Amino acid sequence: MQAIVKDHPIGMVYSIRRDWPELAGIVNKELSAITDAERSSILKNYIVDIHANSKIGIGMSDSEKAQVETRPTVNVNLWDFPPFSMIEKNREPAGITVDCLDLISKRTGIEFGFGEALSPML
Repeated sequence: MQAIVKDHPIGMVYSIRRDWPELAGIVNKELSAITDAERSSILKNYIVDIHANSKIGIGMSDSEKAQVETRPTVNVNLWDFPPFSMIEKNREPAGITVDCLDLISKRTGIEFGFGEALSPML
C-alpha cells in the first residue's frame, strides 16, 4: 500500500498462499505501477488533497503470464477497516484495497473474489 499513499506511507501487508508465490511479485509490480492519475482516482474517494509521485506501468513476464493462466482467481478475505476495506451487508466490498485489486485485475486478468475475514490479522 505504500505505492498508493506515498506522501504518508502506511504499513500494510497482505498474505500470499504458499502454493502460488509468484502472485506476490505480480501484485507488487502492479501496485508500484499505479500512475498518479490512477492513485488520485482511487484516493479521492477516501482522502482529500492528494499529492503523489509518478510511476510508469510495467507488464508481466512470460512466466508470470503462464501462472495467471493456470490460476486466474484469487480469493481475498477482507474485514471492515475504512478506508482500506469496507464491508456492508447487501453491498459489494469497497475501499482502497478493493479499488487497487480491481485495477490489477483489469491489467493482468487475475480475478479477485472477495470474502469477509472472521477477524482482522494484527
